[in-house]
Amino acid sequence: MYRKDDPALDALVKRSFERLAQTRELARIYEQWFLRKLPSGRTLGLSISPQLQSIFESLGQPTE
Repeated sequence: MYRKDDPALDALVKRSFERLAQTRELARIYEQWFLRKLPSGRTLGLSISPQLQSIFESLGQPTE
């Protein structure tokens, strides 16, 4: 979350997410925290939703 009236920060956040998506880092991060065992030893087992997958793809993440 960040201020709505900060266009420089908004642009930085958008570019960062696009870069993470293009390198598949977004998918890796999702898998690490929602599919694999957490540092606590628990596993959430939350598969990625079609909506979130669509967002990742729109940011430039290659499809599998």
